[in-house]
Amino acid sequence: MQRIPCAARATYVVERMKAQGFLLSTDRTDHNVIKFKPPLVFPESEAERLCNNLEQILQEVPLQLA
Repeated sequence: MQRIPCAARATYVVERMKAQGFLLSTDRTDHNVIKFKPPLVFPESEAERLCNNLEQILQEVPLQLA
């Protein structure tokens, strides 16, 4: 299996998470790494919400984005 960086998919995830109130960004030269930027005070309930939202969004990422 060949791994090819996909900035479009990473950007899609970042934008969808931003709409849910989470601050993320892409990084690296290919912009295919997603960075979380949580506030200094980050309760467990928010971590659970972040994980649930991220799981849902990752399942809906269009495969045709390349």
